Amino acid sequence: MNVKKGKPRYLCAHRPAIPLQNRTSNNELLVGYGFRWWLTGLRSRNPVHWQDTWRLYSNSLDTKSARLAVDCLAKWAVAADAHAHRRLQIAGLHMNSFSRDETLAIAMIAASQHSTCPAMRACAFALLETPHVDEVVHHAETFAVVLRAQGCLLSPHAIVNANDYMGGGPGAMN
Repeated sequence: MNVKKGKPRYLCAHRPAIPLQNRTSNNELLVGYGFRWWLTGLRSRNPVHWQDTWRLYSNSLDTKSARLAVDCLAKWAVAADAHAHRRLQIAGLHMNSFSRDETLAIAMIAASQHSTCPAMRACAFALLETPHVDEVVHHAETFAVVLRAQGCLLSPHAIVNANDYMGGGPGAMN
């Protein structure tokens, strides 16, 4: 990830970065927290969550790249929320772990970056629980390309087996 030099690394202005979890890189955190905060802002209409998303990306990327990445993130999150068969579940703002749906969202971006289309579409189907995934997949692929162009490559370990997340499998939120 291209981190700005001389700036402290914060996930938002008033909270220090949450320590990395097992096999969770900064790039997965960027996608997961961005998805969570954008959906929270979308649902609450409270701009502070979008501002937190902007701070997360602008502290990690240069301004032009952050603007493009957040625009792509927003389009992807809005499309996912609109096309999901049910309300997407996101963890609380202060949680340092990801929900089932956030994990699938991260996996979509990782699968796209690693050109594993079947895994990406499977994660989209599991996330949205509908066969109508094309618009969401399009926006996810665009977001993945933008992140990759900025050196934000997610680990292939972030790609999950979508079958494990179907029907309340082990990835389901407790």
